[in-house]
Amino acid sequence: MNMVNENLNKKQLLWIDDEFTTLPWLFKQLSSLIGENNLKTARTSQEARRILRKQEAFNCLLLDIMLPRNRLEFYDEQVRLDEGISLLEDLRNAKFPAFPPGTPIVIFTARGNEEALERIQKLLAAPNDKLLRKAIDSLDDVLNSVKQALQAK
Repeated sequence: MNMVNENLNKKQLLWIDDEFTTLPWLFKQLSSLIGENNLKTARTSQEARRILRKQEAFNCLLLDIMLPRNRLEFYDEQVRLDEGISLLEDLRNAKFPAFPPGTPIVIFTARGNEEALERIQKLLAAPNDKLLRKAIDSLDDVLNSVKQALQAK
């Protein structure tokens, strides 16, 4: 393990994405970067909120903004977008002890209209926050953004 990884293996990352298992390369890279025990995952906003209430603190959050409330219900795209933005608003309004103000958020999403993307961008206030688009940015871009955020926090 190189020096950067030795420093990062004490960092905590929460990855919130209902389809994170479809990105096995990124999961493997993040696990090897910080250690599998330091990578927490959530597939719904309810699960993410539960983790955020229990966990001590995260150093970074990787979020797909299109997020179902729970695993039993299916929503149209607008409802999923609203749910993801609602969670993002709660994170930025310091509603969770595990997520102090200024903690970096990397958003990696495939969807969102221009109005929604503007709302999201306004909520990304920390210096290492990023908004990445799945159709435009690569998984390497995501991994590098997470690395930079973890090194900064």
